[in-house]
Amino acid sequence: MHQNHNFQEIQQYLSFKLYFCHFQAKPKWFFIDKEMSSNLAGETGAVWIYHGALYAAKYRKNTDDVKAFCTQHLATEQVHLDYMIELLPKHMHTKLLPIWKVSGFVLGFLPTIIGRGPALYHSVEAVETFVEKHYNLQIDWLRTLHKKHPEVFEVANVDGEDNGSELIRYMIIYRKFRQFKKI
Repeated sequence: MHQNHNFQEIQQYLSFKLYFCHFQAKPKWFFIDKEMSSNLAGETGAVWIYHGALYAAKYRKNTDDVKAFCTQHLATEQVHLDYMIELLPKHMHTKLLPIWKVSGFVLGFLPTIIGRGPALYHSVEAVETFVEKHYNLQIDWLRTLHKKHPEVFEVANVDGEDNGSELIRYMIIYRKFRQFKKI
């Protein structure tokens, strides 16, 4: 027997169903997805370190070397961030990106306004040391994956000049591979 439902009841049911499904049907996150979300946050912070330093350099004398350093590094970090944004689906971007932007800005601004170049360079060195270790862990994981599935990675040139470039090349191949296989 056919049940009669009014339009409002159907609409309420569908709204509840869509609301419920939205919170229940979350995409599965793999190890590298979590790492890439972290990478995106880190690259966002890195870009904003240089924005903060450049802003502080406006208020300090004799900071031409700082401005040149920041401009060059900002361009490099922006390329890395653009790759991360392209590779990582929007729903996997952390909702904490505004905090990463503010934190990065402050991390660039304070050392530059207080100590000019030397303080900024020391801060950047500390950040880069952490990033290198973080990326190396991911590269090791991807190399292990490479050994298990060499056919996918054979098109990747993974002998890069720096770990960021190597990691990005590995991730590009990994994301393509993940579209077809669940690793």
